[in-house]
Amino acid sequence: MAQHDYNIANQTFPATRTDINDVLDAIVSLNSGANQPSTPYAYQLWYDTNTDILKIRDSSNGVWLDLFTFDQTLNTVTAVAGAEDPTATAIALG
Repeated sequence: MAQHDYNIANQTFPATRTDINDVLDAIVSLNSGANQPSTPYAYQLWYDTNTDILKIRDSSNGVWLDLFTFDQTLNTVTAVAGAEDPTATAIALG
């Protein structure tokens, strides 16, 4: 589980390398964590480890949209049903 603000600070080389590695850790873990990323970006993915829901940030960077619920015990995935965003574009899976 890793999250990052995606801002590489102007710093010494060892600290810069660590900062870059932390960004890569956040990317490969889908910004997973119990709390939302501190600096969200439009279209950013976030796996909420409290609810086991994969979320995506909307295009205006205003809210998180729930995509899928994961059951870690049964190893199943369910598309989240509910309100639709009329501005969202469907993604074909399969």
